[in-house]
Amino acid sequence: MPGNPSFVMIISSSKHVLVQGITFDGLGTERVLSLVPDSLNITFDHCTFQNASSGIFLNEGSLVHLNATVIQNNNMGTRISGSEMTVGAPSGGPQSYFQNNGVGIQVDENAQMDVWSGTTIQNNGEGIIVNGGRLRFCCGGNIQVLNNTFGVDVNYGSMDMLGLVTIQGNTGAGILLKGSSASMGGGGQVVNQNGTGIVALGNSHLDLFDSQVTNNSGDGIVLRDNSSGRLSGNAITGNGGNGITLFVLSSLSINGTHSNGVIASNGGLAVACSFHSFAYDDGPTIKKLCVDVP
Repeated sequence: MPGNPSFVMIISSSKHVLVQGITFDGLGTERVLSLVPDSLNITFDHCTFQNASSGIFLNEGSLVHLNATVIQNNNMGTRISGSEMTVGAPSGGPQSYFQNNGVGIQVDENAQMDVWSGTTIQNNGEGIIVNGGRLRFCCGGNIQVLNNTFGVDVNYGSMDMLGLVTIQGNTGAGILLKGSSASMGGGGQVVNQNGTGIVALGNSHLDLFDSQVTNNSGDGIVLRDNSSGRLSGNAITGNGGNGITLFVLSSLSINGTHSNGVIASNGGLAVACSFHSFAYDDGPTIKKLCVDVP
């Protein structure tokens, strides 16, 4: 565009807008390809946003949906501030991709991102960063967070994950919680082949039900610095370190360890505790599960 503007497209104070079949190319400049303030029911369908400082930036109370859209090769793929974005569809459909960005998706305070079926987030510096906002995964499958430095990084926010989601090949951690809460359940969540599977730090809480945390090169799950967790019906196997490690005033409740899930065949201990942490089986007979380590 002439004059090298900072924004390629602005949709402001609008409703019910469809943008379809367009490629937005920043040509490597410091552009925001699409700025969407104070607009509702904006849909990008079969579009591409690439080669810019930012692909899509939502602010000031916007609601945007992505369908079969590619956001790639930007410093920031998508940033959501004071707004809501959805990608994909609950029952599935054509795939959308966030790939090869410095950050795939950033969800700021007072913002929400709904990642639905038909979404792949791959090969970014960080897949998804949540800074005080809310992240939801749902429902019918075909959601993948692959080969990023960190898959999902939640800072003082929340994450809900329901249905078939694969978190795989992220070199740092598949899921990192810092002062945050996460609920993963309903079956079909797979966290495998990452550096560490799930890490919860700094007064975080993890609910993990009927999921798989397998074949990560480090520990399967780490809870530390006054964090807590509740587990039931999970397979935590084949990890290079401990199945579960608890540090520094952290606690874990595992419902029915021996009859309702398995923690086995890891490189270290099944459950290891240190620095005043503990884990227990709260089945019919409550018992301590931890092996205390220095």
